[in-house]
Amino acid sequence: MTGEIVFMLVLVAAALVAFFTEIFPIEVTALGLLGILLVTGIVETAAGRVSQLAGRQRWLAIAALLGSVSLLSGFLNNTAVVAI
Repeated sequence: MTGEIVFMLVLVAAALVAFFTEIFPIEVTALGLLGILLVTGIVETAAGRVSQLAGRQRWLAIAALLGSVSLLSGFLNNTAVVAI
C-alpha cells in the first residue's frame, strides 16, 4: 500500500468516527475533511479520475456523482454528504 492509500483509509476512519459520534457539528467535520483533502491535493486527483473515466460524456460524470452521493446518504447525514 502506498502512503496515499494509508492516509485516505485513516482519514475515512476518522471521518466516520467523527460523523457518528458528532464530536464536532457535522458541518464542521465535513468542511474540515474537505479542507484536508484540498490541502493534500487528493480531491483534485479524485475529480481528475472521474473526469478521465467520463471523458467527454458529462452524463457519466453526473451518474458517478449521483451514485456516490446516494450511497453515502444512506449511511451519513445528508448535510455532510452535500458538503463533501
